[in-house]
Amino acid sequence: MSRHSRGAIPSSLTTADRRVAEGTSDDDGMRAVGPSLPYAVKAAVTGARSLVWLALGGRTDSSGLRILFYHRVAPAEDELSVRPQLFRRQMEELARAEFQVVDVLAIADLINRGLTPARTIGLSFDDGYMDNAEHALPVLQEYGFRATVFLATAVTDGRASFSWYSDQPPLLGWDEIVELDRGDVFSFEAHTLTHPNLLAVDDRRARAEITESKSELQERLGREVSAFSYPAGLFGERERQLVIDDWPQCAAL
Repeated sequence: MSRHSRGAIPSSLTTADRRVAEGTSDDDGMRAVGPSLPYAVKAAVTGARSLVWLALGGRTDSSGLRILFYHRVAPAEDELSVRPQLFRRQMEELARAEFQVVDVLAIADLINRGLTPARTIGLSFDDGYMDNAEHALPVLQEYGFRATVFLATAVTDGRASFSWYSDQPPLLGWDEIVELDRGDVFSFEAHTLTHPNLLAVDDRRARAEITESKSELQERLGREVSAFSYPAGLFGERERQLVIDDWPQCAAL
């Protein structure tokens, strides 16, 4: 699995909020971005991918597998946020259209088994914002949907912060994360330590960001961590190989 290709979603969702689903990316085109992605760049990358995907002929049929990528669900003036009312409408549309909504590991399992069932969507949230639990969780519970939340562990516990915010939104705390991970909606997976642009850091830091985020999260959750999300979807062959070397069974996207 990678963020270089993914399936389509119902047209009502793509037109409702282009930030929800990210399309294809060009790794080399982002190598000039610094180690920490500025807010404007992160937001622009998120939005631009949807436009590229649509321009390249993104499908709106129900065949194949696809993943929806969210960040925040909040009534906030934030390019990375979907308003709660809109999020509910999107989930209602999926339920009405009889889509099965699962977490990222379920999508990986289907791919590994060579299965591509129609009307199946993976759901993901990057970064672990508090509003995921406040606004998204009740809706997901209502419809019986599951989702994966990817965490930058050093940001979660306060050793680092998301550089694109001058006033960072509240994040889920570890006690809440552990409790939610044991529930039936959210599962938590790795998203580096500090959320850098991995393409712009040296080999030693890139390896640490990938491998230590896995070990830290496993220690916190008391279970194996099986998926990794590249920050902003930016990765190259080096990053791919680092994941393979330390984490051969990982679902990386």
